[in-house]
Amino acid sequence: MNKMYSVCFLLLIFIFCGALFAFDKGTSENDSTFYNQISAFQELVERNKMTVTDWHVRIKSKTERVEDFSLELNSFETDFSEFKRTAVEENGNYIHVTFTNGFYEEEIRENIKMLATKTSDGYEIEKTYELISSDGPVMKDEQWLEDRMDKLGIDLQSSMPFYELTAEMDDSSQDLVVEAERFISELGATKLEALDEKTFVSLSAYHEEWMNGIATSGDKEMNVQIALRENQELGSRTTVTFGTPIITTEY
Repeated sequence: MNKMYSVCFLLLIFIFCGALFAFDKGTSENDSTFYNQISAFQELVERNKMTVTDWHVRIKSKTERVEDFSLELNSFETDFSEFKRTAVEENGNYIHVTFTNGFYEEEIRENIKMLATKTSDGYEIEKTYELISSDGPVMKDEQWLEDRMDKLGIDLQSSMPFYELTAEMDDSSQDLVVEAERFISELGATKLEALDEKTFVSLSAYHEEWMNGIATSGDKEMNVQIALRENQELGSRTTVTFGTPIITTEY
């Protein structure tokens, strides 16, 4: 089972990276779609009497070009002193720096991750904003996120948003595949692919009214992913993870 989880994680990383290059629909229509998706997941969780444990928002911005990456880092630290540099990784021509605002609000953490690639005339920088909740309060409203991105200098219109929500529910008399397919149906999406194990299932799907789709390995388009995992340590409980357009963490 652990091997299967590792394969799943490697697969979602591959899809995630592909999605970053495939995304080119940075419009206000997509912004509205993103919030519709967040609301749909939250309503489904409430309707099925699940308990939210955490959620993540990730905003992946388009690549920027700068001459001096160190000046970019120093400028960010000067302008946003609430963020602290928490990790620096260097590997050849790549530099990955993480800034964390660990006390932004109750149970909410912010990360800014910068991946710099050295080129012949400077650096190409990819920035990812993360808003992470560890105790389940609902996502803030649309205007709040837009204002926050504007303050941090991230163009929401040209970025790719990812949303992920994890919840727990009592074990159902239905098997995991049937339960996952019911959730897909409640969202109004169409099932595409499934990975089915004894205590774990992952489904990908497509919702026609949601604009931020990405290509799958089979040249189909998906914008919903749901994973269910029975957890014996929780007693008779099942962990459910929803992601759009994909789940971006190990599940």
